[in-house]
Amino acid sequence: MKYLLLSIVSILPFVAFAQSNIIDKVQSHLIHKQYKKANDLITLGLQEAKTDASVNKDALWYYRGKLLSQMYFEKANSVEEEMADYLKRSYILLGAIAAFQNASLGTDESYQNMSYRQLGGLHRFLKRVGLMYFDQGDTERSYLNLRWARNCDKFIEKYLTDHEAYEMDTMLIYLTIYTGELTNRNYESSSLYEELSLKGVSEQEMFVHNFMMLVGLEKTKEAEALLKQGLVKYPQSNELVMYMLHWLTTNERYQEAITFVDEHLEDMPDQEAKLYFIKGIAWNRLYEEAMAQHHRNATLYFKNSEAAYRKALSISPSSFDYAYNLAALYYNKALMLDTDEGAPQTTEAREYALMIQRAEKTLEITMLLKSSDSKVIDALEDIYRRTNQTEKLLKLQKTKG
Repeated sequence: MKYLLLSIVSILPFVAFAQSNIIDKVQSHLIHKQYKKANDLITLGLQEAKTDASVNKDALWYYRGKLLSQMYFEKANSVEEEMADYLKRSYILLGAIAAFQNASLGTDESYQNMSYRQLGGLHRFLKRVGLMYFDQGDTERSYLNLRWARNCDKFIEKYLTDHEAYEMDTMLIYLTIYTGELTNRNYESSSLYEELSLKGVSEQEMFVHNFMMLVGLEKTKEAEALLKQGLVKYPQSNELVMYMLHWLTTNERYQEAITFVDEHLEDMPDQEAKLYFIKGIAWNRLYEEAMAQHHRNATLYFKNSEAAYRKALSISPSSFDYAYNLAALYYNKALMLDTDEGAPQTTEAREYALMIQRAEKTLEITMLLKSSDSKVIDALEDIYRRTNQTEKLLKLQKTKG
């Protein structure tokens, strides 16, 4: 009996050694690009795993994923090839993805986590490849790579446990939808929209995400057309309105932004202060352009900007941004009107004094809202020096430490 016990015990390390030896050999074959030898060993091991529970099939599936992905990316996207050959070789990649998915569904936590990382890496890389093909005008290969990336992303999202944070790549979904539509895969695209809807994404959000996606692809005309389409359907959507205003001001279409604000003020009372603030910014930019060109409308634009900022501040008096922009409007105009000391009291000099007075008052309000802002402190210091307010200057400098 003792000999029998010894012989059984001696078998246990031998099995572990054999399994480890297979993995070591597979790793060595991969390093030396001996793909057939690696594949034969993995196939043999998976066959044995059907009858031998001691064989770590999770490790074998993981290394099959490594093998196939290495084989695929060795040539992928590096040489010109016909679409038929490209599609044929893509089955190697799909095999790699499936192998990593099998490993991640196993019981070996180590290989499970490594497989998740591999799928995450494939997701990000294939997305970049898809965008590369899009830039080259190859929408077919762009769609294929984006769809493969989406397969990886969707799998990880589905099978990660609840306690592990994972954020779905929403933009990838919209890219896949868009390239799917461009390649006449309307059914696939509509199913992705349904998937988003089931996840609680509203149609308004879909308009916004699609707009952002098109902007990222530099499809500016399509992006703006889509945003307008969304606004026709949801004219009171805060999000769509704000994106349109941001779009117009970013593209320096200030007059259009002002008109757009006026069209939505009554319909969006909860956003009234913000809309007036954006209107103030638009008039402010027009004023600066007019001053640079010595345009006669500069004074009118200044007054319009001042009125809009003041209205925004009256609605929301605790907003630092609103107070700061109004103060900057006054202060910057004062600097442009600056006159030599002792100069006669011309109209320009009187206006300079008025702007300095208004800038000082508004900056002091701004300081109450955020006492640590260096730009506000510096501007106030300059004003106190200009107006010889020594006591205020010393007090302000003490707050700086």
